[in-house]
Amino acid sequence: RSGALFEESGGASTGVGGGGEGGEGSDTLIRWKSEGVENKFVGYNLHTTHAKVVKVEKWNRTEVGSDGSDGSSESRQEEGWVVLDPTPFYTVGGGQVSDEGSIEVVVGGEEKRIDVVDAVRVSDQCTAVKVRGEGVQHLIEGSSVRAMVKNEERSRTSAHHTATHLLHSALREVLSTTEDGTKTGIDAKQAGSLVNPDGLRFDFFCPRPLTPAEMERVEAKVNDAVRAGVNVTTSHCSFEEAVEGGALAYFETKKYGEGDVVRVVNVEGGYSSELCGGTHVRDTTVLQPFTIVKECSSSAGVRRIEAKTGWAAVDYLRQRSEIMLELSKKLRVPESQLMSKVETLQSEVKKAKKLQKEMKKAESMKRMKEKQQQQQQPE
Repeated sequence: RSGALFEESGGASTGVGGGGEGGEGSDTLIRWKSEGVENKFVGYNLHTTHAKVVKVEKWNRTEVGSDGSDGSSESRQEEGWVVLDPTPFYTVGGGQVSDEGSIEVVVGGEEKRIDVVDAVRVSDQCTAVKVRGEGVQHLIEGSSVRAMVKNEERSRTSAHHTATHLLHSALREVLSTTEDGTKTGIDAKQAGSLVNPDGLRFDFFCPRPLTPAEMERVEAKVNDAVRAGVNVTTSHCSFEEAVEGGALAYFETKKYGEGDVVRVVNVEGGYSSELCGGTHVRDTTVLQPFTIVKECSSSAGVRRIEAKTGWAAVDYLRQRSEIMLELSKKLRVPESQLMSKVETLQSEVKKAKKLQKEMKKAESMKRMKEKQQQQQQPE
């Protein structure tokens, strides 16, 4: 069953009866599923491809907005669901967000570009994209188009997905034993994830916050894999063979039957091996640098790490550097002394608040004493 290739890696998939934008046209997706409509996903290797419009359903959406006067104005925007074969658009699943992009269709010798704003799974054998814009009317079943995924967004998302696998592996290694080799009993089993162009969020089972030393070790282990520049490969095999080969398969939410084929993503060098249907980078060099942004509680017994890698991490570190530089200027101390300066200011504020409280108390006592003296004076 091909669905196993896409579903393993945790998180729900958007599709018929699921999340996504839903709304108008959802009955169409249910009908296409019952009709057995199929297409082929080629987005692992291609971000742009020529395709055929297999199915299309269109409608007009009315939007109400301000017209700049006391009233409001209405505008009508064309939307629709489209099944392309083949399709390069990844549908949300395994924590990874769906692709956005565009479809180009030639009308009278002129290219019309239509925005792709969402991608959903109709069935295990079919995905559809949601389109929006003036050119939707030109999409006709049987016509040829060019489908294009937003390349930079997909590349950044893929980088964060691979980094999530490395983070998972590093957490399991660091938290399972102390530095002296003592077993802790903490498995750091994945509880959920989200990967998009801006960063990654990884939830895992852990009964306590990570220590600063553990955070440093986790981040260092991920960056070790990044600097190693190893290949990231995929393979397909039975579920049993994948598990026997050491691949992680924590999200066993459905039963696998004999002959089920799963997709294994392997970061060579023994860094990581997991069942996953998501998109990934070809080698780890593009993940430089990897930085943890935040560690916090997600829910009872579950911790959350937010992190960035690649260009998203570069942007984050640059912004943080600019903030540090501005603080250094305002506080008139070198960046290396910012922490001690802040601690000094906090201490001064605490003393000032204490003094203010004591002065208010003294003033209150003074007024009370004066009032008592007035009451004791004879008339």
